[in-house]
Amino acid sequence: MVWVNMLYIWDGESPALVCGAEHDPVAAIVLHASVGDIDTVTVEGKIRKRGGKLVPVDVGDGKTMEWNEVAKELLVSRKRIENEHQKLDFAAATAGVMQLFQISPETLVDSV
Repeated sequence: MVWVNMLYIWDGESPALVCGAEHDPVAAIVLHASVGDIDTVTVEGKIRKRGGKLVPVDVGDGKTMEWNEVAKELLVSRKRIENEHQKLDFAAATAGVMQLFQISPETLVDSV
């Protein structure tokens, strides 16, 4: 098992947390907080979010990427995955899984 050291610091004065955090900080975070209320995040000792903004990501060779560049790469990756997904034969996959687990088609229902 791999453990990752992460630390989150919430802005206790954000509109969603200001009063609740004064009374019960844990309940305020669990019940009312969103990602926008997180001020700082560290992962394995490296700051990933500071002042509510994502910081540039080190991609090696002394190069960094800003979030907008990461987002563009994610969209390219998403499109590639979607194109691969379109090639899949889900009927054949379903039949294979049913055969593997010895599930009879007569025992399945489409909806309840």
